[in-house]
Amino acid sequence: GARSLDNKIPKYLNTAETIAFNKSENLFALNFAKNQEYFILTEGYMDAVALYQLGFKSAIASLGTSLTLGQAKLISRYTNKIYVCYDSDAAGRKATKRAIEILKKENLDVKIIEMKDAKDPDEFVKINKEQSALKFKFLIKSSKNSIEFKISELENKFDINKIEEKVSFLKEVSKIISEIYDPIERDVYSSKICSKYGILKSAFDLKIKKNLQKKNKIALASLKKNQKFAHSGSLYIEEFLISCIIKNNDLMVYFDDFSGNDFSDELNSELFIKIRALLSSGKTVNFSSLSAGFDQKKTGEISRI
Repeated sequence: GARSLDNKIPKYLNTAETIAFNKSENLFALNFAKNQEYFILTEGYMDAVALYQLGFKSAIASLGTSLTLGQAKLISRYTNKIYVCYDSDAAGRKATKRAIEILKKENLDVKIIEMKDAKDPDEFVKINKEQSALKFKFLIKSSKNSIEFKISELENKFDINKIEEKVSFLKEVSKIISEIYDPIERDVYSSKICSKYGILKSAFDLKIKKNLQKKNKIALASLKKNQKFAHSGSLYIEEFLISCIIKNNDLMVYFDDFSGNDFSDELNSELFIKIRALLSSGKTVNFSSLSAGFDQKKTGEISRI
């Protein structure tokens, strides 16, 4: 791989792909970074070189292209913690948001390093000179996680001093928080947002709950209607949903607007209705309480689910 020194086009140039070299599944400087505790992902070669010269041997870069899922998989083989340090301009921030989604697919712990006074790490080093290493360590310590980064992006997009824009902003933030699977983490972010922007937590949590219900219903409906899924595929989705609720009864709150009619299979419909009834009466849902009253054949099916 190469980079032009006088900014001629193309700026980046790779050799032809071979069995040994695939630019979408390789990373620049990985051979130096592979034994480090975490990686610092940059956009370009010179950014990785600049950070390496400062002593940050965990700096890597994609090969002159956007980050790919293949590169994310490669990263996950060596570490589960990565700092994204892309350009600070609009294009760089857009690339950062895209990279976050790709890295999250590999369940990586993603943090975002933001540079206020420089376009990229290479420029950051040139501007800060002998203070560069110390200042960059501070940037690492003050980095944001993916949720914080997305919210800060929205803060820059809306004028929250205007009522209409504040409402729109909070609706968008509720969508971001709805993406959080862990209920405790979701509640922490909800409390923080409500405190910061002076809104009732009950109202904000209700909006998050509605987002989750809508997302779950759309996902289930989409899977059922998708022609790629045969009837057996639809059954699998329904059974998987029911098994999740059995394992974690708290998930039932996100299916308040579901009914037995939303299920294509008779047994799945009966199970969903019975789960709701058990939980409404304060009882625990387990195999024993769920299978009571069913014949041997259906009990066997419930056991399998």
